[in-house]
Amino acid sequence: MSMELDTVLQGVIRPPPESCEEESAKRLKSELDTNLHDVVERSCEEEEEEEEREKQVKPESDSYSSLFDREWESKPIEFLQNKYDHDPVPRVFGCARFVYMNPAWKQQELDIKHAVAEYRKIASNLSPFDAIDIPPLITRCPHNWPMPVDISENEDRLTELSKFAVAHYNSHSQDAKEYEFVNLIKATIKLFPSGTYFITFQAKAKEDVDPSNCPVTTFQAHIWNKKTADGRSPEVVNCSIKPIN
Repeated sequence: MSMELDTVLQGVIRPPPESCEEESAKRLKSELDTNLHDVVERSCEEEEEEEEREKQVKPESDSYSSLFDREWESKPIEFLQNKYDHDPVPRVFGCARFVYMNPAWKQQELDIKHAVAEYRKIASNLSPFDAIDIPPLITRCPHNWPMPVDISENEDRLTELSKFAVAHYNSHSQDAKEYEFVNLIKATIKLFPSGTYFITFQAKAKEDVDPSNCPVTTFQAHIWNKKTADGRSPEVVNCSIKPIN
């Protein structure tokens, strides 16, 4: 049987044993409800390693359903229809003879399509610095949209990157003034390349005056905190004063 056709599609759930149906449903719901910002701490390599580990998991019980061994491939599609047409958990199975998607899977695909269209309509005119939350339903879709970062949970990293960016600005711009970091405003991240940040922060000119009277300037920095053999090495793609609209 063709290996290409045997490949499990994204989001596919192999049929679990009868005794594990409830657990499987809870696990899927948990995945869909995962907080979007958790991905900030995970690199692409870590996600790939986790997916590989999941593929290698073996059933621990001898009573594990023979469907795990793809016995369903030798049965008519009606076998899967009778078993999963009324299952609330989205499921899809594909082999050389047929592809079966239960109604829950089809509804999920329709809901994702509508969610993507609505998100694109709202976010189309936003810059990466002003990205909005991605609806939980479509967080696992293969899109590389920027996502807001929780500043309170990533303050140290974002502050360090902002200081690095303003130092880069001081050494590369034609501005007569030199600036120093004051505080964060907001930040977003893109998953690819891993560690791509869009940070909005405030800085003030290094002047020998009362700091309380020194006005702050808003900056926007696009930074790639790239992964290296020694850890992470930030690279400023661009850092500039935010235009006044």
